Amino acid sequence: MGRPRLLEVPVRTPWHQTKQGCWSLTLGTRSCRVRVLQLKPGGAFLRRTWIPGKGWSQAALHTTHRPEAEARAEAFLRNLRSAATPSRAPRPAVTLHVLWTRYQEEAPRYQTNIPRVQGEKAARMQLLELGLGATTPVAQLTLDAIDRYVALRRRGTGWPDGRRTEAVGARTAAQDLAFLRAMIRWACTVREPDGIWLLSENPLRGMRLPVESSPKRPVATYERFLAVRAAIATLAADADAEAGVLARSAPAAARQVQRARDRRSTWLRLELALVLAEATGRRIGAIAGLRWSDFTQDPPAITWRKAFDKRRREATVPVPAVLVEEVVRTRARLGAFEDGWLFPKDSDPTARWHPKRFDALLRQAEQKAKVSPLPGGLWHPYRRKWATERKHLPAVDVMAAGGWKNRSVLETCYQQATTEAVLEVMASPVKLRELRERKVSGNS
Repeated sequence: MGRPRLLEVPVRTPWHQTKQGCWSLTLGTRSCRVRVLQLKPGGAFLRRTWIPGKGWSQAALHTTHRPEAEARAEAFLRNLRSAATPSRAPRPAVTLHVLWTRYQEEAPRYQTNIPRVQGEKAARMQLLELGLGATTPVAQLTLDAIDRYVALRRRGTGWPDGRRTEAVGARTAAQDLAFLRAMIRWACTVREPDGIWLLSENPLRGMRLPVESSPKRPVATYERFLAVRAAIATLAADADAEAGVLARSAPAAARQVQRARDRRSTWLRLELALVLAEATGRRIGAIAGLRWSDFTQDPPAITWRKAFDKRRREATVPVPAVLVEEVVRTRARLGAFEDGWLFPKDSDPTARWHPKRFDALLRQAEQKAKVSPLPGGLWHPYRRKWATERKHLPAVDVMAAGGWKNRSVLETCYQQATTEAVLEVMASPVKLRELRERKVSGNS
């Protein structure tokens, strides 16, 4: 909130007597003030004020009692201010659609989101407008309406336009409401040119986000990683062998040979993505945004650029030398001697793989490896594996290496209890002994 203008500074001088014994008082602001005074000691009070455009205004207050004269002067001042205040036309209500539009155009937090996150928020807002009503004034939202939206979202049926959506858990519905709450809190901090808040209060104050009683947070194992990696290597070898056979038996089938070589390249890159996910614990979105120049050998490190980070933070993280050496070997096998994306599109090397392509390829590799799908996770279980394996290390170092900002999220959603660690806790040999008071001897 800005500083008040000089003319609006309150002015109030207490009752005081002049040398002639007359009482006087000034109240109001510098732009609109009234002076109450006597012309002779013990006489009736009058008020005197300057009205812009009209000049001095003076009138008797018809009392010799100071408190009564002050009250009448204050009443005159209130009337003067109300007459000078222009009447405001009623503002249109801030609907859910208007709030979303303003948030996109003005909220710095939204504008710093990467395009993928902005797309996710737009998809959430589409369902929020559908379930709560795009023309519903935000100030009229109720907790009952929120409960009905959660039921719609979790059920996936009953939408006003008849559509059917995927049934989701409490966590997905909670993410929708958390985004709505963030927009409303932002609107409560925005002042319009006329000085009125965009939203005067939060209608969802006291709202509790739905919580999943048994959230699915699967964790991958090292044996699973080895099995899937071996399957990917087999798929790459099969594609390489197919390309060799086609090149020898059908020289004219150049297009088929190239397709086989492209499949080999795809599986080699997927293997690299899996190795990086297991070794660094980073999100697949950050891995997808890597370039060859983001790796350094002296010292061994990876630069994670903020453009592909969920929290929009850039960091250079030291890594084991063997990891960078493996990246260099894969680059040589791919023949990628110029700088570029680690995961470029076959049709357009300047573009990157879409996250859905990572998912589809990993599912094929898991089927080849004959490992059971993890319920509720595909790439994220490797991030949980990485965090769980490092529970014994200082949390601040794990957060810096893995890209976490919130320690509670790391410990609650990623680091999981393991049978070995629980057994170690249960077998702890330290026993609690009775504390006995120690007598301190000294000179009496």
